[in-house]
Amino acid sequence: MKEKIVLIGKPLFDFYGHDYEFLPPESELDAYTVERYLEKLKNKSEFSEPGGCTLNIAKHLVKPKKEVYLIGSIGNDEIGEEYKKHAEEKGIKLYLKHAEETTGITVNSMKGKCWYYYGASNFLDETIEEYWNDIIESDMIIVDAYSFTSPHNLLLEIFEKHPGEKYLILSGCKKDEFIKKYISPFNFLKNKKIKFEIIFGNHEEWRSLSEDLIPESNIKVITYPWGCEIIEKHGKKKIQIVHETISVENIYTISAGDVFSGTFISLYVEKYPIEECAREACKNSFNKIKSNIRKFWRKKYLK
Repeated sequence: MKEKIVLIGKPLFDFYGHDYEFLPPESELDAYTVERYLEKLKNKSEFSEPGGCTLNIAKHLVKPKKEVYLIGSIGNDEIGEEYKKHAEEKGIKLYLKHAEETTGITVNSMKGKCWYYYGASNFLDETIEEYWNDIIESDMIIVDAYSFTSPHNLLLEIFEKHPGEKYLILSGCKKDEFIKKYISPFNFLKNKKIKFEIIFGNHEEWRSLSEDLIPESNIKVITYPWGCEIIEKHGKKKIQIVHETISVENIYTISAGDVFSGTFISLYVEKYPIEECAREACKNSFNKIKSNIRKFWRKKYLK
């Protein structure tokens, strides 16, 4: 029988480029604005692809003896269909709700500015309720914490009732106050002896938490940075990973972080040694950067 893995998070479509001056401030993005500028976004972007934390992990988890499912919500639009097609081509099964909203997007300017519009992905709660039994009966669940504004009864109930392996991913640059607000409600699981693991995207996120927010007894903590030092708490182990770097005039790191986190987390939940998780993640993200350089070089000089 195949192992069933369910990933819960926001489906998003990522756009990358230089010239996004036509977009309004992020605070003013709404469904109408996104729909209005979608075609222009596609034309102005140098690169675009389906994304989101859980999709990036799921792509690395698909194996012959595993069934990988994504739970989320998309819009009835072109990029929503493209997201579905991309996931299905990767062998991922979908538990998706179609909302009367635009599919969520992220717009990443190479000048350092980002826009987020979550749109249809904000209907995640309804999708979870619809596929509740499929979640609880799975062998493993992986939840993108930042898909929720803050943990609520529905999410905590999943962790309480799911009998299999449970992973909570906090991977992103969030403020200390938000992280503490997010983690605090999980303290109630301490007394119930419910075991799960929390995976942080960098040391700053982990260091912002005090011991009382992460009980020693039943919650394991892993942090991975952008490829250097790995700390495994409770195992009391530190590992230095040194990897090759490249020197070029312009390094396009588009999607390299997604590749790193997707590789690291997918191998980690499969019980690979943490050193191997880090090395493979470094290697794959490095290869992604090299691929980006070739792609943009061709685009710039071979027109």
